[in-house]
Amino acid sequence: MRGRVPGGLNLRGGRSLYIHPDECVDCGGCEPVCPVEAIYIEDDLPEPHLPHLADNEAFFIETLPGRDGPIGSPGGAAKDRPAGGRHANGGESPANKCRTGRVRMMATQSDRPQPAGSRLRVLQVLNAASTPLSIVAIAGQLGVHPNTVRFHLDTLVGQGRIERVVPEQNRPGRPPLLFRAVRRMDPAGPQQYRLLAEILALSLASDADPNTKALEAGRLWGRQLASSNEDDGAGGKAAPVDHLMSLLEKMNFAPERRDADGQVRIGLRHCPFLELAESQPHVVCPVHLGLMRGAIDAWQVPVMVDRLESFVEPNLCLTHLTITGAAR
Repeated sequence: MRGRVPGGLNLRGGRSLYIHPDECVDCGGCEPVCPVEAIYIEDDLPEPHLPHLADNEAFFIETLPGRDGPIGSPGGAAKDRPAGGRHANGGESPANKCRTGRVRMMATQSDRPQPAGSRLRVLQVLNAASTPLSIVAIAGQLGVHPNTVRFHLDTLVGQGRIERVVPEQNRPGRPPLLFRAVRRMDPAGPQQYRLLAEILALSLASDADPNTKALEAGRLWGRQLASSNEDDGAGGKAAPVDHLMSLLEKMNFAPERRDADGQVRIGLRHCPFLELAESQPHVVCPVHLGLMRGAIDAWQVPVMVDRLESFVEPNLCLTHLTITGAAR
């Protein structure tokens, strides 16, 4: 956090910025300048971070190392100034953490990809509203300063969670800025693609002939991928093995040429479905073989994908190819 929190006091400890809990006027000025967008109202503080309440209180009431007495209540501030000494816990925090009795900065943005704390409450108010709401109306419902609401609204608009609404009016003056929730599922919300993959793998495994079914599914997938990548490295006919390598690289198989004894082979150093391949190899591995065969079919090149050896080494699967023409 840089600069001044309006109406409160920033004190720089050895590892954090601290705001006095009694001098804080809840103006919300700290939230827009928090570098990791992680200010919490005390009531919203996640349970794992509750111990920091005592940490913040101790900063003001205990005598810190290097000081003659406790800081107490400094009585407002015109600017940031160092408090002197270091908190007894010592050390440097991973990021500046603002700690007050009422607000708490505890996590980086990447730790909290979903709205939380005050931001989640703003979103919940708008989701529950049948009509667009103004900043003042939202702040009134939440009992917070409009500055706090304004900051969260800007972020939620940027995330596509809410939208601004300009109402029609028949009188002079600028109309109030209103907000409403976007009525859709959150595309950035928690996703369970692995669970879907497990369901589909179990479905294939329950077939009377799972190997053939999985092979055909992979072949369809390969044809689709090959068709969508026709313009990428259009030397498919001239260098079919290299073209296949390029496709496998895009799919994160980490391919490498491992030709030996006149045989054309492609090693796969990574499996993008490793956990499923280990538990359902009779399904996942045929899908991969079908993928390569489907791509070759779509390109109509003089190459055959003969077989795929799974885990010939702990970190290697081996694909065997036959070149039916002169091009490699």
